[in-house]
This record gives sequence, C-alpha cells and structure tokens, in this order.
Amino acid sequence: MSDVLHSPADDGLAGEIYEAVIGAVTMLLRACEQDGSIRPGVDPDDVLLMLGFLWRTGPGEEGEARVARLLDLVIDGLRLGAPGTPVVDPEGAES
Repeated sequence: MSDVLHSPADDGLAGEIYEAVIGAVTMLLRACEQDGSIRPGVDPDDVLLMLGFLWRTGPGEEGEARVARLLDLVIDGLRLGAPGTPVVDPEGAES
C-alpha cells in the first residue's frame, strides 16, 4: 500500500485508496469519541500518518514486538484526555 500511496504514476488509484482508508479511520475515530474511549477532535489524516510504521516494520517476532510497542504508544496518545479515561502515572498508579 505504501508504494501505491507514494507513486506519482498512480495518483488516481492512490486517491481512491486513500479516501476509502480515511473514511474507515474517520468512522472508527468518531465511534471511539462517542463512547469516550479516545479524546475528541483527533484528525484521521494524522492517525493514518502515524500508522505509517505498520508497513515499514520488519517481519518476524522482532517486528511484531516493535509493532505492539508502537501501537501501544499511538493508542495511549489517542486516549490521553479522553473523558472518563483514568490518568496512569509511570509507576502504574491511576489517579
């Protein structure tokens, strides 16, 4: 997907794919906002850009472990400031 999104020869196809992906990300973000699991106002284009690491991470156990760590960072960032989401300090205590 990365090659398609970055290829100038495939601008039409990339636009179609991008719009479909952004539409899906937008629906997911809005649903999560409504149930209070993420903070409001998250830009779907920003989320897609942040998730660019998914197709750049190597295969195998090391790659899977890296993806899990990076996804945790992204999800924690989306949750920060969400209504009803407890704040957890570095030692793991909720406040």
